[in-house]
Amino acid sequence: TAGSGESGACGTARARRLVLATGSDDGTARIWDPLAGTPLGEPLAGHAGSVESVAFGTARDRRLVLATGSEDGTVRFWGPACNVCVKTLHRRSSVRAVAWSGVLLGIGDDEGMTVIELAV
Repeated sequence: TAGSGESGACGTARARRLVLATGSDDGTARIWDPLAGTPLGEPLAGHAGSVESVAFGTARDRRLVLATGSEDGTVRFWGPACNVCVKTLHRRSSVRAVAWSGVLLGIGDDEGMTVIELAV
């Protein structure tokens, strides 16, 4: 984890720029420039519970996508270049983990593990 009450992930955004994402107990996620130690844009708000997990993946069109999993039972997908939620998946229980492998997304929640193929 990135610190007390936070989760973290690394990815590569536009122009091969390294970025870091963190999730927080306040229901937001942030994208950071890890070299400068500064946030890129405003917090990604929308979850009603703590953000338990964050993971970067690549959409079919090669765009970088950030998945955030929350205690509120949702997985949200963000376009890091514009900080906009582009899709929300609703689960029946709190989401504890998200992980990408190509176009597959693993979701770990209080009911178990699910792997889905996602077109974002």
